Amino acid sequence: LFAIGSAFFAGVTSILAKCGIRKTDSTVATAVRTVVVLIFSWIMVFAAGSFDQTSSISGTTLLFLILSGAATGASWLCYFRALQIGDINKVVPIDKSSTVLTILLALIFLGEGISLPKAAAVVVIAAGIFLMIEKKDVSERKEGAQIVLIDEEGREYRRTVPYSLKKVLIEPRFMQACVSGLKHHTGLNLYLLEGKGKHRLNSENVEIAYRLLEDSRIKESWRRRLKIELLKYERKHGRMEKLDERLSLGDAELGMLTGEERASYMEVLAASGDRGKAFELLEQYGADGMNARSLLRLILWKLGEGGDHKSLIPFAVQVFRQGVYTEQILALLAEYGQGSVEELLAVWKAAEDFGLCFPALEEQILAQALFTEHHECQFFPVFEAMDDRGGDRTLCMACLNYLGWLDFVRGQEVPEGLFASLEHHFIWEDRLSEAAGLSYLKQLSVLLLLTEVQKKLVRKMMKELGEKRRYFAFMQKLSPFLTERVMPDGLTVVEYRCNPAHRVILHYVLEYHGKKTFDYMTERIYPVCGGVFSRGFVLFYGERLTWFFTEEREDGSSVSTECRTQENREEQILGGGRYQRLCQMQKALDCRQDRKLKKMMAEYEELTDLAETQFHRK
Repeated sequence: LFAIGSAFFAGVTSILAKCGIRKTDSTVATAVRTVVVLIFSWIMVFAAGSFDQTSSISGTTLLFLILSGAATGASWLCYFRALQIGDINKVVPIDKSSTVLTILLALIFLGEGISLPKAAAVVVIAAGIFLMIEKKDVSERKEGAQIVLIDEEGREYRRTVPYSLKKVLIEPRFMQACVSGLKHHTGLNLYLLEGKGKHRLNSENVEIAYRLLEDSRIKESWRRRLKIELLKYERKHGRMEKLDERLSLGDAELGMLTGEERASYMEVLAASGDRGKAFELLEQYGADGMNARSLLRLILWKLGEGGDHKSLIPFAVQVFRQGVYTEQILALLAEYGQGSVEELLAVWKAAEDFGLCFPALEEQILAQALFTEHHECQFFPVFEAMDDRGGDRTLCMACLNYLGWLDFVRGQEVPEGLFASLEHHFIWEDRLSEAAGLSYLKQLSVLLLLTEVQKKLVRKMMKELGEKRRYFAFMQKLSPFLTERVMPDGLTVVEYRCNPAHRVILHYVLEYHGKKTFDYMTERIYPVCGGVFSRGFVLFYGERLTWFFTEEREDGSSVSTECRTQENREEQILGGGRYQRLCQMQKALDCRQDRKLKKMMAEYEELTDLAETQFHRK
């Protein structure tokens, strides 16, 4: 029973080995198989409990075992290599001839006797092995052999090769003879190029592709695709100094190509030196799908030819968007100044990296940005560069006025460097809009410390606003920097910002001392600077103002703000002007300081009478 199992597994071993080494190196396969045998053998040693007997092996025995193992390894290497390159029906019988060889070696080296029946059996085994491996040689030009090619759709190409005689076909010499003798046969060339699926051109099959290209029986659509593949191959391998006539395409063929195929053809034309034809096709079909660097070289060639370059703008924009450009491309884009603000800004930034200056491009960006009222923060570096170089003064002033208006009237975020630019121009006494001046003053009102130059500007600009009776909420914070009174004491300004064409209503209640009821007031107010609506109230000590705004829009809808409250609890210095004395008396009244109140009232009346007397004298 065990002998039968041994024979079975020995047979399965050869089959499995043949399957395993079809796509694997025979040496690697032997190593993998040996590792499995090693692991399995030691598992059996431990399972049988024989590991303790390893110490009793003598040196001579160990030497012979090692030599036996080396012989086994050599046998396996030869066996697996034979399986890989030969027929299993031949390899296995030859391998089993080791039985005959073993008997002979035992007779010679070990002196084992051999009887006549055993000798006869050895001869019979040897004869059987010879009969199993014997094969009639097939000539590569065997009479009557026919080969027919069958494509994927089942069509047969006669006079060549389906195979009823497989043994003929697997002979390498026979296939070489077919390829050599039938090199102009369409079916065979198609099989050699695409017989194993989608092909990829290489040094071994490119000549076959050229033969098929010249074959009149090939479909035109397939021929066009093959031309494009050959063009790409030749260009990739640097063999396109001059375009091969076989690869040229007519107008009708060009019209049938896809955009990508047409772009590849134009690239090959340009690379082979036929730039004129390539540019004609570029103007006719466009540059979609064309490699950016190839297109750039074609544009630069056309620029060198001279003439009107306006037609190059779309192609220059295309390569620029792909990040492939030179100084000539930037100069071309700057000269014509076409595109959105974002695209023009990208060109300007690239020019800055090259150290180039294009004043016309800067003016175009600023004018376009001001017209569209977008990209305020993005175009400001362009303004700064232009302003530093003393560019168009009118355009620079327009930018500052617009940004100042955005900041003060619209309350939008503006570039960080705006206020430094405003200050620079105010120092040089440039005439800017009122909104720009208010924007600058508002920025100064949040600073803790001002320079002497800034204080001087504050005094000058605040005086001009006071003369116009223009008062805004932030102005109270600038009072400590003034040397003369510009605003009424105790002035509280409420503001609202919206479209100046809208109707704005102020709702307020002013709480006075000594009044038990208060009037609810509504008042329409008007813009004083663009879309800024404001109204001023003088609050004495202890008085409270509560207010909110309602905006009535053009479409009939309205919106109201939240209700806010402002109360005057500010301490006033002793003495001072009329406003300060009235606030002090009001505080004394609230605190029930009657004696102090009477004294202050007497002083106030005395000063009032004195003022009237002096007035009448004058």
